[in-house]
Amino acid sequence: MKNLLSRLKKFSSIGKRSLYFENNMEENVEKLSILHSQLLIIHNENLKTISGGYSNNIPDNIRTLRITAGLAQYELADQLNVSQATIANYEKGYRIPDIDTIIFFSNFFETNIENIVL
Repeated sequence: MKNLLSRLKKFSSIGKRSLYFENNMEENVEKLSILHSQLLIIHNENLKTISGGYSNNIPDNIRTLRITAGLAQYELADQLNVSQATIANYEKGYRIPDIDTIIFFSNFFETNIENIVL
């Protein structure tokens, strides 16, 4: 858990994402540790189905949150400081976001991490 906290502190000091982490970092560390383990399991299971896209709910949840917020893929990409193609790949299930990106989505869309990964 200390490793995760230090990773989050290091991560929170860079880019547009920093504003989202500073306020809630301490209260989310324990949840993040558990979810990080769950995400690794999901990621490993999904590597088997890469040719057909990921088989979990993360792509649909990201797309639903984005559309509900009234954002185009390029607008969300700009907030995350990535390309529009990266967002498209998350939504199609060709890529799974790392834990830092999932935390960003959680804070950006003001929702629980569970609503993104489950």
